[in-house]
Amino acid sequence: MEDYSIQNSGTGECCITHRPFRPGEEFAAVLFEVNGNFVKKEYSLEAWKEQKPENFHAMWISRMPVPQSGPKRSRTAVNDVLLAMFDQLRIQCEAPDKLYVLSLLLVRRRIMRIEDQFDENTPNQLRLYSPFRDEYYQIPAVTPNTERQAEIQAELTEILTGNAPDGPKRPDGAGDADEELAFQDPDDIEIPELDLSELDLPE
Repeated sequence: MEDYSIQNSGTGECCITHRPFRPGEEFAAVLFEVNGNFVKKEYSLEAWKEQKPENFHAMWISRMPVPQSGPKRSRTAVNDVLLAMFDQLRIQCEAPDKLYVLSLLLVRRRIMRIEDQFDENTPNQLRLYSPFRDEYYQIPAVTPNTERQAEIQAELTEILTGNAPDGPKRPDGAGDADEELAFQDPDDIEIPELDLSELDLPE
């Protein structure tokens, strides 16, 4: 899986009017590709309606966080959020590539581990074990393409920071058609060096 990065992420103001977003205000987060890098720009809803750009990869509605006076969320609380997302994605079965990336994040945080043994009758499956739950899981090993990697990273970042009431969506004219997703052989599963530095998670 290729390395990637997202630039200009989280400016907190409209890229057209340069007006800072108010706490709790919804805005459009838009992903572009510029010189081989993914760039996220933020538009106020008014600017988005009046000056919608062309040739973007993805757009989703985000929300400016409301400052909180309480203590920073603990590692345990973050892990609970990640596990809840994992359960939801497994049940919905609508985004196997996002479930795969989230699973690798859970492995990286030692919430789960990859098991070497898998069912030979179900190829292209990633077998996981959760020591916290003492449960095994088997999910599709769906490797997202570079564009989807950036979208998934951005969406996970938004969700974990409480800024995304809605998930990513592709409006009409939003770039090229989806590329075919590649399935990774379980015998060759390796944790890719995903750039998860933007996820502000406790160590």
